Amino acid sequence: MRRPDADANAQLVKFTDFEDADVCSVFLAAAERAVDVDLHDVRPVSERRIFLSLLTMLSYSGVLYTSDLMAHLMEMVKYSTHGAARDSDAQRVLRYAIRGSSAAQDEVYRSLWHKVETVADSRVVGRYIGAREPWSPTRVCFDERGIFRSYPPLVQAAAKKSSTGDANTTSGTTVGEGEEQRHERQRMSRELAAHKGGTEDEMVEGVRGAVVAETADGAGSKEAALQAASHGEQRTVEALNLRWSDMRRLLERTGALTSPPTERHPQQEKMEVFTGIAVYLRTLATGRRYGGVKEEAEATGSTTPAESREQALFATGYGPGVWVRIFELVQEVRHDMERFITDNAAHHVEPEFECWEALLVTLRCILDFCVLLTQEQGKEKRAAVGELFERAMKLRNELVEESRTRFGGRMRILWLQEA
Repeated sequence: MRRPDADANAQLVKFTDFEDADVCSVFLAAAERAVDVDLHDVRPVSERRIFLSLLTMLSYSGVLYTSDLMAHLMEMVKYSTHGAARDSDAQRVLRYAIRGSSAAQDEVYRSLWHKVETVADSRVVGRYIGAREPWSPTRVCFDERGIFRSYPPLVQAAAKKSSTGDANTTSGTTVGEGEEQRHERQRMSRELAAHKGGTEDEMVEGVRGAVVAETADGAGSKEAALQAASHGEQRTVEALNLRWSDMRRLLERTGALTSPPTERHPQQEKMEVFTGIAVYLRTLATGRRYGGVKEEAEATGSTTPAESREQALFATGYGPGVWVRIFELVQEVRHDMERFITDNAAHHVEPEFECWEALLVTLRCILDFCVLLTQEQGKEKRAAVGELFERAMKLRNELVEESRTRFGGRMRILWLQEA
């Protein structure tokens, strides 16, 4: 392939000097064709086989990756119906984008390529965040070596300690016992903070850059870990804060919101980061992705009418503290997005439709939780969730009204739907 000289001046190198872009355009056309074509076999495993075939050809080609190709591959992962592999596929594609190529000895060309192309751009990062499972035991951000490690096992211990403390408090423990539990939680938090810097006790999620077939034992252990996380062992405010800070670290490490705009990457593309975060919160609040309630119920194995009714409204297994934190995160995302829009007024950036809709859906889940908790528990729970309900309703009304008056009418369908 045509490439500039290895000792070429980096200031004079252009994007068109690399023939890798033409090769990636062929892969991109194949990926777009795989999405648009009507397949007779609509099973999720068949959809993933096509994705893995594209990824295998790409990894063996040794070509330098373009951001357009990586963004489209990440979009395939984001909307994939194969839930068991979506999380690991998203990590794999992000690692490909961070490295920039699959060749083993092309550091010189990769350094020149990164001067003219941001492979892991805001589109890739935003779609990656939207593709991740909120309660996955694997970290959102990679480490210095590009490896996705698991969260420390102390997260589960802290969650169990917190749930035990809440149960004892509600059953009528003494003040001394409450103080002892509080000191114990602080000690666990200090141990957790100290453990975050270590690497010896952390399990490594093998995203090594090559498409490898997982053994039955490995797939079973990862599925068991995901199932354990989904059953509420880590559904605490502490675990959610750990994942949120990890997401912030990912944005800082990739520069998804701070990199300067270019002709190929306008500032509007950075709004996909907020879309990914909003989708992450929506998945957190609803407990499902783009499939229907019936599909998610079959995947989780819940068949009782009570579980089906609650899952149709919001995700189950969260305490009031988690829902309060979710609402605070919605406020934080909206504040950051409005500030980004104001700072880039000259670029005329606007939120994407899916982002605005995801925020409204998340707020609706919070309201449904408050109403259902009040109906089932009675007046004693009304004071606990009353303030949350009022704040969520106020923010929802603001977003609904802005759907009608802002963004040139693009969001007006949401105003009609919510009103």
